[in-house]
Amino acid sequence: MADDSSHIYSMGTSLAAPHVTGTIALMLEMNDTLSFSTIKDILVQTATIDGYLDAYKAVASLGCVPGDANGDLVVDILDVTYLVDSLYLAGPPPHPYEICSGDADCNCIVNILDITYIISYLYLGGPAPGSQKHWLDACGEPLRKE
Repeated sequence: MADDSSHIYSMGTSLAAPHVTGTIALMLEMNDTLSFSTIKDILVQTATIDGYLDAYKAVASLGCVPGDANGDLVVDILDVTYLVDSLYLAGPPPHPYEICSGDADCNCIVNILDITYIISYLYLGGPAPGSQKHWLDACGEPLRKE
């Protein structure tokens, strides 16, 4: 038991299986044509340095993370500075997907509202950026690499 008497620390395949299965389900939701070998490769390539599953990276590696303008798979203050640079200082466009990666509010354009959306999410308890599926549903266009 953990120090707080409420949580149990445990490990093993019977505990890992539901997490891996859930991650694979999310991956297949993003791309239902993935083969077993592709799924295995993605899970191995996105695992942490000590071999643990990184579900977020595995799923995010399949496509766009709206609001992740710098392509590091995390929506944070670095994305705000990246968007400011891109929009106002002639910096590079969001990547790996020019529109979706910078479009935190999933309204199909990258502008100052995406910057305020990310700041609101990070510091004011605003809603999280949308998902790739939400972006595709809203914008109805394929992802375009920069």
